Amino acid sequence: MNKKEKSAVYKYQIEMIRNVEKEIYENISQCLCLARLQLGHLDLENKERSFAVIAEVNLLIGKAVMDLRNLAKQLSIQKKFNK
Repeated sequence: MNKKEKSAVYKYQIEMIRNVEKEIYENISQCLCLARLQLGHLDLENKERSFAVIAEVNLLIGKAVMDLRNLAKQLSIQKKFNK
């Protein structure tokens, strides 16, 4: 690989890292923070409302897990592509 090609690969890798950071911050961490906040305000005296909040938290955690899986797939594809 010549210097120009190495530079292009390096720039591509830097851009990929920025995209991963953005994805983690904007999607995954915000879902998990919101879930944590909702659990922190859980009113165990009101069972009906508590079940609703727990259901919402379950959806948020599920979304975060799916986002992580998708991100891992993207990174795996990029790793194979860069070989």
